[in-house]
Amino acid sequence: MIIMKDKINYLLKSGFIGIMISNTLVKLLVFASSIFLPRFLSVNNFGIFSYTENIFNYFLIINGIGISNSILKYCSNNDSIEDHKAYLDYILRIGIVFDIFLIIVMFVFSILFNFEFEYSQQLFQFMLLIPILSFVFECIQLYLRSNFENSKYSILTFSYSFFFLVLQILFAIYFAITGVVIAKYISLLMALNLGGYFLYRTDYFKITKSKLDSLRKKEIIKYGLTMLVGNFASIIVTLNDNQVFNNYIKDSSAIAMYKVGSLPLQIMLFFTNSIIIFIIPIFVKHSSDKNWIKKNYKLTMIINLLICIVIHFVFYLLAEYFILIFYGSKYIEALPYINRFLCISFVLSTLRNIPGNLLAILGHENYNLIINTITVAIHFILQILFISNFGTDGVGIALFISYLVSGILLFRKMYITINDKEKERTNI
Repeated sequence: MIIMKDKINYLLKSGFIGIMISNTLVKLLVFASSIFLPRFLSVNNFGIFSYTENIFNYFLIINGIGISNSILKYCSNNDSIEDHKAYLDYILRIGIVFDIFLIIVMFVFSILFNFEFEYSQQLFQFMLLIPILSFVFECIQLYLRSNFENSKYSILTFSYSFFFLVLQILFAIYFAITGVVIAKYISLLMALNLGGYFLYRTDYFKITKSKLDSLRKKEIIKYGLTMLVGNFASIIVTLNDNQVFNNYIKDSSAIAMYKVGSLPLQIMLFFTNSIIIFIIPIFVKHSSDKNWIKKNYKLTMIINLLICIVIHFVFYLLAEYFILIFYGSKYIEALPYINRFLCISFVLSTLRNIPGNLLAILGHENYNLIINTITVAIHFILQILFISNFGTDGVGIALFISYLVSGILLFRKMYITINDKEKERTNI
């Protein structure tokens, strides 16, 4: 009883409860946003927006050249606060310069690419400044979290989601899908102002930053690029799944159904990301203590598994009622897609996400890169084989198998890493 009380006190003091409450509220807001958007847009407009957003997200994978990933690792260590400021300033400078180049590339792409639906090109071009604003916002979020400013991190994350929910509804009513993008811009700008204020409260602007030597700069870029390629391989599988479906169907209404059906996957990604953002700075601090890593990794995985089982089971039982109540009967055709994505989501959230991220901070970034590259290759091959035989069902089957194989390999590698150093040397 005393041990349990101590654990609860630790979670309260460490900010875990605050982060989880905040992220739960954020997920509720995202959930509400996913409901209201289809309600205020026609099925056709929602399909067009989903199609354009999916293409746009291909470019967001390389947003800021992935260097923001370095913040949680390098600003969570025991270096001085001056070093932490130097890390963030350098990361912001490199990321912003890269994003300016990225925006130019995206603009040229929007001119040359043959979009399937009318207005997709204009919508894509209207979204061009989102990468650079999102990058800066993400850097501020991760800096606050890595320095254990948990209350500020939670407030900032919740505020952005709340701003976006309210503004999205208001602007969607008057400006349709263009209004959704306007809401995104205003929400990011408001959140950036709040984030700047929080940095000011941490004396960030009063700190004299230390000078980063060339070795540390190279390490930051190398880690960011490694994580970028790993995340690229991981995320692009889902984007390819959506894009192949979009190209195969070429119907905005069907695309809208598929988007609604993917909601379970989106919700669970938010959930596991909440856990990952909380645990990574702590695991970085204890990365040299193998016994601590082993004990707390197992505890994290058990808690995550139990929560995922409950959420997925409830979602499966109530999926039809969920669609009818929140989206209306016009989206009932999304039900088969929801059941498909529940299977995919369970594999991704229980086997793949946590081990993959922890392996990266324990020095196994290259292994992540290899596995994710293999995942992309497997997914590409399976899509070609299955679509010709199973149609749109083949898209989901290919995604499920790809994530299952990579999840098992990542889970196995993490098990070897924390249990047997000799095996770790002899296994990929």
